Amino acid sequence: MTDSSSTSTFGKERRTNDRERIFQTGTICDEHAPAGAAGDLVTVIDFSLSGAGMTAERAFGVGSIVRVRIDSNTFWVDSRARVIRCEPADNGRFWLGCEFIEEASSSRTEAA
Repeated sequence: MTDSSSTSTFGKERRTNDRERIFQTGTICDEHAPAGAAGDLVTVIDFSLSGAGMTAERAFGVGSIVRVRIDSNTFWVDSRARVIRCEPADNGRFWLGCEFIEEASSSRTEAA
């Protein structure tokens, strides 16, 4: 669990929901990309109900609207999000902080 005084990859924690550390591949693309567009690969570092932190190979404009897709064995997400932070990382990639702006389509059902 996190509290408002804890720190994240980007400094002081800003999310109101608990942040879960995950290392999961996902994609990010422009919100107007056609359905099924491949998008850019990202590595999702942490996830909460209100947003996700990730690294990408290129920068995205702060304030831009994107579609974030994450698919793992335990859950999947497909949601529009606003880029609220984009900073260069030491390895040539970019740290992205994205805030979901619509309820994420998210579930994974167990076989009965």
